[in-house]
Amino acid sequence: MDFNSRDIVLFIEETRIKQKYNQQTFCDGIISVRNYRRYLNEDAHVKFEVVLQFIHRLGYTYSAFFEALIQYKDSLSQRFKSLDKSFKDFNYDQAKSDIQEIKTFSLYLTTSQVDQLRLYEKLIHLYDHLEHFNDDTLSVKEYTEKLSLLFQKDIQLMFNEFIKKAI
Repeated sequence: MDFNSRDIVLFIEETRIKQKYNQQTFCDGIISVRNYRRYLNEDAHVKFEVVLQFIHRLGYTYSAFFEALIQYKDSLSQRFKSLDKSFKDFNYDQAKSDIQEIKTFSLYLTTSQVDQLRLYEKLIHLYDHLEHFNDDTLSVKEYTEKLSLLFQKDIQLMFNEFIKKAI
């Protein structure tokens, strides 16, 4: 399993929060809180010596820390596999549950994983609407028109979100 400094720093941060350290106490004698926040925001790369000091402060050995990190990242990977299987099996209720579980890993999600979740959510939304249109009396043209309206609404919502973020 591959790790980068972002994964390590985020896992340190999550563990710090779980152990109820405030940032000032956690960083005391190692680095400034300002530098710690720079690491969290990926404005600077964390030095190996600093990582070792943080790992020790959290009560881990080097090997125990990375074993916990591997288990955590593996758990995220398993949840994505479950989500994929849920979609392949047309089990949308389970897929919704999988998505909610994956969102608890929000710090660790890559841009492509976030995009994948959004796509799955849009597909579930579409499926929910399709159930309402499940009417044998609809012609193909009427069915297509209703689907088109749904996509237009979704595209408009996504565009509005993009504009809000850009401003």
